[in-house]
Amino acid sequence: MPQTREARFGRELRRWRNLRRLTQLELSIHAEVSQKHISFLETGRARPSAEMVEHLAVHLDVPLRSRNAMLQTAGFAPIYPESAMHAPELGAIRDGLGKLVEAHNPFPAYVIDRGWDIVLANDAAISFAARVLDPAPDPDVQSNAIRLVLHPAGAAERVVNVSQTAAVLVERLTRECTERPNDPVVADLLAEIQSYPSVRAAHRRDGYASTTIPAGVVAFDIAGSTERYFTTIASMATAGDLTVDELRLETLIPADEATRQILAQRATA
Repeated sequence: MPQTREARFGRELRRWRNLRRLTQLELSIHAEVSQKHISFLETGRARPSAEMVEHLAVHLDVPLRSRNAMLQTAGFAPIYPESAMHAPELGAIRDGLGKLVEAHNPFPAYVIDRGWDIVLANDAAISFAARVLDPAPDPDVQSNAIRLVLHPAGAAERVVNVSQTAAVLVERLTRECTERPNDPVVADLLAEIQSYPSVRAAHRRDGYASTTIPAGVVAFDIAGSTERYFTTIASMATAGDLTVDELRLETLIPADEATRQILAQRATA
C-alpha cells in the first residue's frame, strides 16, 4: 500500500533526528516547536508546511540537496537551485576560491565538488599530482581526489600507509552517503572505490593498526623520499546553491619538517 506524503516525510524527519542523535524533546527545544507536533509529524498525523520543513531542516543541519529531497517528500517543490560550476552567476565564487588555493602555495590545495572531482587546483597541487602519477595518467584518475590516491592506476602504490588511508576515505565517503542518501554520484563513487585492491585490503585487516604512521596522516614514497601530509577541509558557510554548498577546499599540510622543505625547494625551483 503506497505511503502518504505525511508518512514519507515523517520517516525522513525521524531518520535525520536519529542521525543527529536528538530526542524529540531535544529537537523541540532547539527548534522551538512543541514535542507533540514533532511526534505528530513523525507519525504522519500532521502535515508540515514548506516553512516548517525548512525550519526543522535548518535545526537538523540537513545539507541543501537533502533539504530539497525533504521538501519533495512532503509534497513541495525544491527551493535550492543547482548551477553549473562554469555558470556566470558563480563567477565571484570561482574567483574567490581561485585566490584561496593560490594563497596556499607552496602547499598543495584544491577544490573538489560533491563527487570529489577537482575543479580548481594551485601550482603545488598540480606539481604534486605529476610526481605521484604515471607520466601519462588516466584523466578520470587525475581529475578526482579519491581516485588519485586509491585507484590502481593512481598513487596507491606510492602511499606508504594505503590501508590506513583507504579506511579513512571510505569512512568519510560512507558518512557523505548517509548525509545524501538520494545522491547517486556519491553512492556510485563509494561502490567503485570499494572494488579497488587497496580498499579491499583495508577491509581484510585493521587499516588503522597496519602502520606506525599517525592516524590522519597520509605518507607518499616519492623518488626515494617519504612525504607526510595531513588534510584541512573548508566549506562554504552560507551557500544557497547546491553546487556551492557541496564544494570543499582541501589543503595538504606538511606533517614534518622534511616534507615542508621538499615543498619549499620545489616552489623555488
